[in-house]
Amino acid sequence: MNAIVIVPDNSISYQLFVMLTREAEDSGFSHVFIPEGTNDSLMCAYAVARATSRINIVTYTSNIYFREPSLLAASAEMVQDASCGRFALGLGVGHRQSQAGLGIVMDKPRDKLREYTLRLQGHFAGKTHPDFPVSFRTPEPAIPIYYASTTLETCRLAGELADGLELYMSPAKRSMDCARAADEIAAAQGRPAGAINVMVGLPIFLDDDIETARELGRANLMYHLALPNYIRQLGKAGFESEAAALTAAAEQQDYAALRAAITDDILDACALVGPASRCSGQLDTYRADTGGRVLPIIFPFPFSGDYPGQIRTVLREFRR
Repeated sequence: MNAIVIVPDNSISYQLFVMLTREAEDSGFSHVFIPEGTNDSLMCAYAVARATSRINIVTYTSNIYFREPSLLAASAEMVQDASCGRFALGLGVGHRQSQAGLGIVMDKPRDKLREYTLRLQGHFAGKTHPDFPVSFRTPEPAIPIYYASTTLETCRLAGELADGLELYMSPAKRSMDCARAADEIAAAQGRPAGAINVMVGLPIFLDDDIETARELGRANLMYHLALPNYIRQLGKAGFESEAAALTAAAEQQDYAALRAAITDDILDACALVGPASRCSGQLDTYRADTGGRVLPIIFPFPFSGDYPGQIRTVLREFRR
């Protein structure tokens, strides 16, 4: 099965965004993942739920600093009801650099994620909070909670409290490390094998000319690979020297050096690059290298020109 990320980007209308998700469903894609940036992921998920009937809908991810848990619980239950049980809630804490620009202070974000999850699960179970004694509807079926993660510590927290992991640009080896970390804690908690779903977003840069595709990849991934979380993730995956070069370039805000530090090996480990046949082979290799344990998510980038055209090309080339 194939899964896709579709971004409700400023370059397209919400009506077109919903239309693209319907086209993904018609093309046989199993899941659509909805990021959150200049949009509200829950409102977008609700619109998709009303417009589709088969495709699974997942937020990728909903930022816990943007919503009080009771508000998120009510919104998520509404999406689950509208989707007839096709919804999963991806939660994340975001990045310090971008949060700071909004005046958000991230103090012990993993502790906040734990507390937030427990509050959310309490609402889903119909429990009331002492300071907010209001009962919420219990969603049917239960809403899976996935954690966005770049660290093994958060993966272990998922093994304790959540139902899955949402990774991004994670090489296969690192993804398996994350899966094992979550599985070990889940087993220790007495949870059944396979309780933790693991998925990874892989940016795709399609072009019949491999060098053109690689340059598209470097140009579009520079921002993400300047963030410390993703740099550390690469270092943990065996790209220590490349991670050091990326860190130095990011600290000096040397964008030419940052771009140059994104090697072909990094692109091949973290993304799908080149002609469609090569990208399809990379997808198969990723599945094989993770033993089918990790669901790869094809992530067309909205910053490379004709975004709806990119989505439709992916749907055509990877349809089931």
